[in-house]
Amino acid sequence: MIQVLGAFDGFHKGHQLLLKEAERLSKEINDTWGVVTFSPHPQYIFNPERLFLLFSEIEKRHIASALQIPNILWVPFDEYLATLNPQDFLKRLESLTSVSGIVVGENFRFGAGRKGDIAFLRQYCHEKNILFSPVPTLEIDGLAVSSTVIRSEVLSGRMQMAKYLLGYPFFIYETVIEGHHRGRELGFPTANLAVPTRKIIPPSGVYAATVVLDSTFYPGALNIGSNPTFTDVKGLRIEVHIPGFTGDLYGKKIMVFIEEYLRGEQRFANRQALSKQLARDAELSTEYFEKNTVKDEPLYRRFSCQL
Repeated sequence: MIQVLGAFDGFHKGHQLLLKEAERLSKEINDTWGVVTFSPHPQYIFNPERLFLLFSEIEKRHIASALQIPNILWVPFDEYLATLNPQDFLKRLESLTSVSGIVVGENFRFGAGRKGDIAFLRQYCHEKNILFSPVPTLEIDGLAVSSTVIRSEVLSGRMQMAKYLLGYPFFIYETVIEGHHRGRELGFPTANLAVPTRKIIPPSGVYAATVVLDSTFYPGALNIGSNPTFTDVKGLRIEVHIPGFTGDLYGKKIMVFIEEYLRGEQRFANRQALSKQLARDAELSTEYFEKNTVKDEPLYRRFSCQL
């Protein structure tokens, strides 16, 4: 198998070049190809206190399926694997599956102390008679595409730029939980999502969103914040109003693509003012959906078929 090695916090456009290279090589030598990645993400071992990723493991699995990766091997990453020198690290991977070729990004590092690099891999593959293909870092408009850069875009609320670099919108896949029913009382019922741990979240505010429910796409007005109009609400909340949807979602997992920042979080003087703004948020979200999401349906369809 042609192996694409990496931790892969999601599979952004740079990672997708590696996938294409592996597919090309597999056709060249008439072999299979796939991704070898790690569970959990290595940073859970190296830097757990500061770890916030773009995507959870289950979200990453959805992305892998949407991108039609034919084979994916999830290697358990623990303190033992983290202590292996580069050669033993590669031997461990070889013991798990056949290796006819290795594809990595040019900045890939591995093994204890990150001592394994491209030069080491090239020599290792030469000695083993294994194909080796390091892929240069993708640059878009002079910007090197990386998970670090995309995290920065999401944390700044620049969702369109994050989508551009990822090749698909940033999303949350979480369980709908019980809320305070404030939205329903105002005529704008919301699906409240469990707040993910160890996942980066865009800044507080309202966003146009695309919601996937049972392979159907809906516009969504997503609110991230603390609901400052209601003083009895504490902590961060993530909730989405889905115009036109009336079903019961409690306990279900839904996928919410966060498309575009609409406005900041506000405290309203009264319920009437809040209701008026919620109506406007729903209107803007629906307009975004009709102008953008509908024409990109094949992209969303690849994700929805995995749910």
